[in-house]
Order: sequence, then C-alpha cells, then structure tokens
Amino acid sequence: MTAMYRIPRAVVGLAAPFVAIAMLASCSATGTTNSVAGPQPTLTTSQDGTTTDSTVYDPFYLLGANYPANASVSLAIYRNGTKTDPVFSKDVTIPATGQLKVTVATVPVGEYDAYTTLRGAEQAKAEFKGLGTRSKSVTRVVSQSLAGAFASPVTSGNDLLVAQSKSGGGIFRWSLSDLPKTPPSTRVTIDPKSVSVPEMSPNAKMEQISIGNDKKNLFISKKAIDGRLQGGNSVWTYPWQGSATTGTGTNLAGLPSLGGDGSQAWPGNNAQAAIDYTYAPAHFPKPDGSTTPTASAIGNGGGVAQAGNGYLYFGSLQSGCVYKQNMATKQTWAVYCIPSWGSGNQNQSIYSLDNDKSGNIYAIYQGSTDNNSIILKIVPGGAGQTSDKIQALQLTGYARSVGLAVNADGTRIFADGVSMSQYDTNNTNTILEIDNPVWGTPEKPAGNTPVATTIPGAYNETWLTGMTLVDKGGNKGDRLFVADNVSGFWIMYL
Repeated sequence: MTAMYRIPRAVVGLAAPFVAIAMLASCSATGTTNSVAGPQPTLTTSQDGTTTDSTVYDPFYLLGANYPANASVSLAIYRNGTKTDPVFSKDVTIPATGQLKVTVATVPVGEYDAYTTLRGAEQAKAEFKGLGTRSKSVTRVVSQSLAGAFASPVTSGNDLLVAQSKSGGGIFRWSLSDLPKTPPSTRVTIDPKSVSVPEMSPNAKMEQISIGNDKKNLFISKKAIDGRLQGGNSVWTYPWQGSATTGTGTNLAGLPSLGGDGSQAWPGNNAQAAIDYTYAPAHFPKPDGSTTPTASAIGNGGGVAQAGNGYLYFGSLQSGCVYKQNMATKQTWAVYCIPSWGSGNQNQSIYSLDNDKSGNIYAIYQGSTDNNSIILKIVPGGAGQTSDKIQALQLTGYARSVGLAVNADGTRIFADGVSMSQYDTNNTNTILEIDNPVWGTPEKPAGNTPVATTIPGAYNETWLTGMTLVDKGGNKGDRLFVADNVSGFWIMYL
C-alpha cells in the first residue's frame, strides 16, 4: 500500500497555487506528464530464427523487437536501393511481447532492403543478401590431429561437441562460428578448440552423448570394447560445465560388468530370451519397474536422451528394448522391446535417440535386410510401463541406421543408413530425410520412403554414425552435422 503523508496546513496554503500552475505549465508544454521515450523498433534477418545473419538462404526469418502490442505492422522487402515493386510484403499483428517473427519462403538471389512501417511511418530497416535455395550440399570437416571413431555429435550453446567412440576417446569441441556456414567446394581442415576426457573404464567406449534439460548434466551411454571385459554396457551421468565433464560420473542403469553384456546376461541369443530377461522379476517387470536399475543388464549401452517431462530414455545395442527412468527415484521401466531382431540379429541395436520441442522421444532401430530401419515416436506418460503412447514408421529400403535427428516440431526427421543394393558392400553412407512423417503402430510401422543423399566412396572411406541439427528451433534447421566413424564429420546444408 502506498504511504500517505500529511502536509502542514500552513504549507498547503502557500504551496498549492504554485504547484497547480507548475503542473498546468507542464501539461500544456508536452501534452503529457512524466513521458519517457521507449526503445526503438528493430529489424534483422536470421537464417535459423534465433541468430542474426546478414546473408541468408531460403527460407529465412525477419526478426524484430520493441513494437507496440496488438499493432498492425507492414513488412516489405525491396531490391537494394529501391522502394518499388516489393519482392515480399506482409501485414503482421504484433503479440503482447512486442516481438516480430516472420518466415520468408523465398526471394531471388540478390541484395535487399527490408522495412517495417506502422501507420505509414517507417520503423526499422535491415539490409541483407539473399543467396537463394540451398541444394543440400554436403561438405566434410577433418582435423590434422584426430583420426576415426567419431560417434555422437551434439550442440551446446555456440559449440559443436563430438564424442569419439574408442578407449581413451574424448569429447571434442568446435565453435559453430568457426565452421563454414556456406558449403565450400572442398573438404576443410579445422582443429577442435578443446577436448574433455570423461573419467571412465579403459574397457568401455562412448556410444551416444546428450545434454540434460537443465544443461548441468551430460549423459553418456557406454559399450564394452570386448564382451569379455568389464566397464561398459551402461548409462551414466556426469556434471557438465558447458564444455567439459567433471568427476567420475554416476552409473544410472545397466551393469558395467561381465554380466552386463547381453550374451552373458540372458540365456539365448534371440529377441524372446532378451524380453524374458528384461521383464523378469527384479529386473524391469511390467508395470512396477525396477528401483535398482544398476543391478539389471541392458546389454551394450546405445542411445540416450531426456524427455520434456524429465524422464531419462535410453536404448540398448543388444536387448532391442527402449527404457525410461524417473531421475528422482531411479525407478526404471522397459517401454518397448522389439519382438524380432531380424536377419543377423541386426535390427535390435538402438544407437541414437533424440527429442523434439514438445518433449517427445524418438528412437531408431538399426534395421536389417528383412526388417528395414524402424523409428519410434514416444509421447512420455510418466510412471509405469504402459503409460507412454508409441507410434512407429519404417524407412523403406534402408537399414544399418545409427544416426537420428528431429527438428523442433517433429515434422522433419533425419536418419542415416545404407540401401539394400549396397548393404553387403558399404557401411552407412546415406543421409535420409522424411518430411511430414506418416506414423503407424509398433506392430505395423507405416512405410515412409525417404529422400536420400548418398555420399560416394568405398566402405572404408565413409561410415556415417550419429547426427544432430545445429538449431532445432529454426524453420528447418540450417545445418545437419553427421559424425563419421572413419574420420571427422560432415555438414549438410539444408
């Protein structure tokens, strides 16, 4: 409540006429009292809807701030130095935040001026260069000092992190601003800025890394280098300080021991044996879950990602199961186990998980010649084995998939694989894209024919592994990063 102060009677009698005259003079001079000019409206162009870029490819964004809420603002883009015949125009109602964000689908190649006007008065201007539509060019980035076994990329702030999947491997950091934003004609050599080496058993290697929702935890799934060695077959968390891990980490699920390897954990090298073990009492029984997940085997660690509701999801390279864990209680469930491992027991491996902005989880099964790669979409439901909603699609004609990346709203999915015609001669050499995916059920996955970009080369020249979108919040993401088990990583310009 505002405090009330009493003015002495004598003072009131003398001061009141003067105060009234002063206030009247103030009003007549300015038309208002205590007016302060606010920040001026702004306008910039952006490739991804977040950063500022004066050179853009189609599609791109116009971003602005400091506009009056609910005002109708006109946008127009003209050829540089002109103000006739706009190549783009649109009227936009400003939301309560005062911010403006409009997608521009396409403009011809050239230099432009963009303007915002309000009731006929110019508000802001942005000069930019349009480069037209990207042709999904792909380029390779290598390092002078690093060789091979890159498995899992992820972005953190302005950094690209790539995990090296071998004993003694590290997490290498490149600055996104140092990597080419436009496709060069030849491969480029760029050394990482730094390397972080998690403390872990020399008998284990990293498969996928992901950063927790709070940006303070780094999750690492591990695989034993040899089934006869201890140290892998598990999921861990490490404190994360933006560019490096600290400490020895905490085992969240899976046995980092001989028994953790699926070939020794469950009797029989088939899907039914793994399922029987998984749902056995004291392991991951339906629907109660296991409160001691570190005492149950999951087989070699595969993909790992955190859902929007805080639950941790992870997969196995052996059991064919996707698991989830309540991070607060450590209670863990098996969400779905594939009923058939496919030809050569290939299909059960789950190398990659990802999530979208709504907090849904996506998991990819490697696939085989008789059961092509399958992607699950999991809508988290909280506690219990049957609380999640699960959908599935199949990548028609492709298998051996180990990489997965999903854009912000789940309308564009990237994976990798190899075609059936090259299955016996090549490692994973093709980037696959699905726009507006069609989903079925896990029992009947909907077949989707992906747009394929095959990188030429012999089996020992290209071996694509994990992938990530540099900006999930962009219209379609402007760059896709794909790790390569042979050396370095690839950038696909979208």
